[in-house]
Amino acid sequence: MNKADTEKAVEVMKAWLDGKTVQWKEAGLEVAWSEGNSFPNELAWDWSEKEYRIKPEPMEIEVWVDEISGLRSLLPKDDLPKLTQWTKKKFREIQ
Repeated sequence: MNKADTEKAVEVMKAWLDGKTVQWKEAGLEVAWSEGNSFPNELAWDWSEKEYRIKPEPMEIEVWVDEISGLRSLLPKDDLPKLTQWTKKKFREIQ
């Protein structure tokens, strides 16, 4: 483990100590992140076999929604077609 990896590990471990959710996955694999632990006060760190991260906060974006068709757009309102009724709505990432 080099210095940059150690700094990242310390950041993740400190976040876990502070009560934040830590996610993990098998190192080097393109698989979904896992979280949770049957022992909430313990975590078996294995930096050689697993990757860890602080669970990202869900993103919230504002989009324009056509009330008739349900079409969604990230374009500025002035660039949207004028023949429909657009409403700005917030969407939150599903976890």
